[in-house]
Amino acid sequence: MIREAPAFYETVWRQSRQDADWVFIVNIDEFLYHAAGKDYFRHCIREAVTVVPATGYEMLAPAFPPADQTLPLSITNGLRAKYMDKLCAFRPDDIRRLNYSPGRHSAKPRGHIVYPATSELKLLHYKYLGESYLVERYAELRARTPEGDQNQGLGVHYFREPESLVQLHRSLLARAAPVPGLHEPPKASAT
Repeated sequence: MIREAPAFYETVWRQSRQDADWVFIVNIDEFLYHAAGKDYFRHCIREAVTVVPATGYEMLAPAFPPADQTLPLSITNGLRAKYMDKLCAFRPDDIRRLNYSPGRHSAKPRGHIVYPATSELKLLHYKYLGESYLVERYAELRARTPEGDQNQGLGVHYFREPESLVQLHRSLLARAAPVPGLHEPPKASAT
């Protein structure tokens, strides 16, 4: 699973060339956020930006949110997580290769590479959404982690004992604070 992911991420977007302005690669528990929404990416096009890395945050909540709530509106507390900084958005016509490492925690893109002047895009990682959700999610991920990945030290964090996950969640939740920039009005440069 983890070993094969870089090859998947390297090829899945290629069919989008000439059809899409942007490609976004995120996992199911990741949410890209900018106060200006789509206008931020229009601004990036005007500035000739071709790759947009995101600043990572682990988002924390005491319980899983109701289905009718929007995550960035209902869960606004988190912790800055540099290991969640990832290249998540790019213009497919300008990229030849992404060169992701396992987990997409680093990338060495090739092609016509232009980064934004400042890092404004946020990657909100919604994994710590209550103790029971965290324990259940890790059990699912543990069951899907191939033995070969485990032998290489990949995905070993999914094998934490439930009690350890509960303690971790409580510790992180106690340190969580409002994530800067969530729900701020759009900046003038991004509209």
